[in-house]
Amino acid sequence: MSKTAAQWNTTPKFPTSHFVDSRIYTDEQIFAEEKEKLFKPAWVIACHESELPAAYDYRLATHPAGVPLIVIRGDDAKVRAFYNICPHRGNTLLYDPSGNAKRITCIFHQWAFDSCGNCLEISRAEQGYQDRLKKEDVAMREVRCEVAFGGFVWVNIT
Repeated sequence: MSKTAAQWNTTPKFPTSHFVDSRIYTDEQIFAEEKEKLFKPAWVIACHESELPAAYDYRLATHPAGVPLIVIRGDDAKVRAFYNICPHRGNTLLYDPSGNAKRITCIFHQWAFDSCGNCLEISRAEQGYQDRLKKEDVAMREVRCEVAFGGFVWVNIT
């Protein structure tokens, strides 16, 4: 049996608890909770491995929870993901959306890292740290990363 125009335009007689409150689409607190509880623990696609064809090719991605990431192919051909944040002072490491970086250098204090996240250089380490900090003890923070399901690069930040 077909409906008339009037029937289509009438609100169904459901209890009010059966309708989605419009705040769900606009409330910042609800969105923050969704990012924390739904997106943060989920595996999400960062890119496709074809976007990283050669060693040191990278692509920037932003996790739905708001976390900036670097996805990079190492010289060993393995794809890895790291926070796009310098472990020293929290500065952004890479700004170009994609490229090739054999060495990732922070523009703030010139700390440098390789494609495996290892610290290669701490500028003025002897003058500033007097052996209290060694480059072997600091590295970029790695994120769980897998290439699967048709070559997609999946990341998980928890």
